[in-house]
Amino acid sequence: MKHILFSLCVLGLCGVACDSDEPTVPTLVPSLDAPVLLDDQLLFVDGPQRTAALLDVSAERPEAKSLRVPLPANASLAQRRNGHDEALVLCAGERGDKDTDPEPATLVAIDDRGRARNYELGTTPFNALAQSEDGRYAIAYRLGPTRGRTLDNPNELIVVNLERAPDEDGAVTRKAPDGLGHTLTSVLISPSMRIAEEDRRLLVLLSAAEVTLFDLNHLDRRATIVQLNETRNVDPVQVVFSRVNPTLYVRTASSDNIFMFRFEPFTNPIPGGNDFQPAINPLSGGSGPSDMALFGSGSSERLLVVAQRSSQALVIDPSSSKTQTIALKNAAERILLWQGLSPRDTNERWRALLYNDEQPGMTFLDPEELGSEPADSVEQLTLTSNPARLIPLLDQQQVIALQSTGVNVLDLTKRTVTPIASAGPLSGALFDDQRKHLWVGPTGQTWLGSLDLQSGMTDELRLDAPIQALWPMLGHRRLVVLHGESTGYLTLVDLEQPDREHALSLRGYLADALFDRSTP
Repeated sequence: MKHILFSLCVLGLCGVACDSDEPTVPTLVPSLDAPVLLDDQLLFVDGPQRTAALLDVSAERPEAKSLRVPLPANASLAQRRNGHDEALVLCAGERGDKDTDPEPATLVAIDDRGRARNYELGTTPFNALAQSEDGRYAIAYRLGPTRGRTLDNPNELIVVNLERAPDEDGAVTRKAPDGLGHTLTSVLISPSMRIAEEDRRLLVLLSAAEVTLFDLNHLDRRATIVQLNETRNVDPVQVVFSRVNPTLYVRTASSDNIFMFRFEPFTNPIPGGNDFQPAINPLSGGSGPSDMALFGSGSSERLLVVAQRSSQALVIDPSSSKTQTIALKNAAERILLWQGLSPRDTNERWRALLYNDEQPGMTFLDPEELGSEPADSVEQLTLTSNPARLIPLLDQQQVIALQSTGVNVLDLTKRTVTPIASAGPLSGALFDDQRKHLWVGPTGQTWLGSLDLQSGMTDELRLDAPIQALWPMLGHRRLVVLHGESTGYLTLVDLEQPDREHALSLRGYLADALFDRSTP
């Protein structure tokens, strides 16, 4: 076997206007399309090469050199750890054969210095990950069938406590709901809730007919499984958690009811089971409820629901089930909720924008001011075309509506719209809150567009390669533009001086490793 070392003269940093021939190197294609964005670094995962590459782009003139971190077999998913400057990489492991040793599934936590903690998960090849909002817990689970396994429990999952070392007791806990009749479809973790005189976080599993609840404070206890309907599957698709009451709400795809769970102490708990129980109260959600949101606090908390088929909005008092129904001219399927002013009210109250991705008509609703004539709290607004995506800028009381033909800027206080045309379809939009700029980089194009929301002025910057994705590093006053090159190619745009003179190209950072090739 002959080992051949491939050398590469990589292009380090130059002005973005510099041109050079693309270097010839062995193909290195990261198996995960998007990098993980840390505070100062980008982390790229290459599953086939069993490595992660940390690229520091925080320096004034970064080097085109990455720090390599070895990974277990078959990395399938990577994401930033909530609330921490770390990346989480989920690796499926491998079964092994006569020539290859088996390797367990592993969750790898990688910090900003390339230090890794490996949490071994067993033989199940998990492919999905859920996190608590503070990043303490990560839940490894599986969506879809697993090929090639002798036996398979699709509801098996692993709870990882990332605040504990991998070899510490309680760092890795294997769970499987006992008696769950359907395959789980989604996994969520609640915020902290005061239940039975204890602050708890619940692990919530959704399946076709059930909602399953584990208490993360007491993982030694069995799950509570709630059957939503005894005669048919209702397919729960959305959960909203109250932050002030021990309550959650479940919306389903096949029922007009919203299921309210109110948690109460269990006076006679089953041995080994939870010491709380949910009281279930079905609330009418109109015909075809498609979204819901909570507003208010304490005893004044209310649930806002939009029902698409009946073209209604409903404001529900959970304590009494009293409902106010508002007819909508434009059927809505989504809710955007915020606190702010209105053209006729200088007091800060809860406001809602109700909209549909497939029609230009939108509805403003003031849910705290319904009174005896709910229709008086409704205003209509029409965009130039259907909103493909909304970017809420609630601190500025604005919403950016991206459309196929341009951008609409919605002023939520004045309830007006400013249209801005575009020469092509918009995608890859990012907002710079500090500078009040919207950046738009359509995939496959070489022009990066910007919109100053304060002045309404637009500008654009020509790049030397097509855009693959945009990533913000606003703390370093930079926008990272990734280009589709296997050896690694990106442009750093200076947000204070967004021109070609101050833009920098970084190239070849994924091709600085050695490659083995064998020849006969």
